[in-house]
Amino acid sequence: MLVSKKPNCVLKQIRFYTGVPRFNSNQHWHIFWTNKLRYLKSQGVEIYKGRINSVGREKGVDVRIAVDLIRLTYEQRYEVAMIVSQDWDFGPAVRLAKEIARGQGRQLVFESCFPVGSGTTNKRGIPGTGWVQIDQSTYDACFDPKDYRVNLTSPTSP
Repeated sequence: MLVSKKPNCVLKQIRFYTGVPRFNSNQHWHIFWTNKLRYLKSQGVEIYKGRINSVGREKGVDVRIAVDLIRLTYEQRYEVAMIVSQDWDFGPAVRLAKEIARGQGRQLVFESCFPVGSGTTNKRGIPGTGWVQIDQSTYDACFDPKDYRVNLTSPTSP
């Protein structure tokens, strides 16, 4: 959806990064994310599954995004990176990727994409990127309403 708004851009790959709670700490959300990631992978999406720690925070996800951004730059695997995040922690990785690309004689484009609405207070993206504000209709068109959880009380549950 976001790529279709950019003239002359061709989607080459989608990468999805998220933390997943352990089964013994939150069965419903563990099953939801396991099933959803399995579905996304079947659709050709490259998946990274981090973990959720005991206080509910993702671990390893941001680092993996930054490492992949640098590695894929080094391997010359992209020309445009659309990062669906506003996390300023990605700024140094974007700067380094640009330096690597310059050394390769390339110029990369980075975009920080994020939803905005009437209650949005932070309308700033990742430093060093173009900021692409996602309006409500675009966000809604991307939203997957399917509930990937299974009923754990059902006798047919795994």
